[in-house]
Amino acid sequence: MLSEFPLNLEAAETDFRAFLVEHRYPLEVEWISIENVVIDGSGKCFVHRNRLRSQPAAASRYDGGLERKLGVVTSSDLRQ
Repeated sequence: MLSEFPLNLEAAETDFRAFLVEHRYPLEVEWISIENVVIDGSGKCFVHRNRLRSQPAAASRYDGGLERKLGVVTSSDLRQ
């Protein structure tokens, strides 16, 4: 049901930070998209960070997902 999802990205981030605290992850959230990630031949991952563009894009995608009745899943497999 749509009402179960946070109504905007800011509210979803608040919920997600509670998940991060519970699992002892760092609290900083960085929204990236696939075009900002490069993986080299040895498996190293490089991310181009641009908060001025990524935050509004993430908010727009979140809003679009809500319109299609999609949400964000915050779960993790913490086995090492």
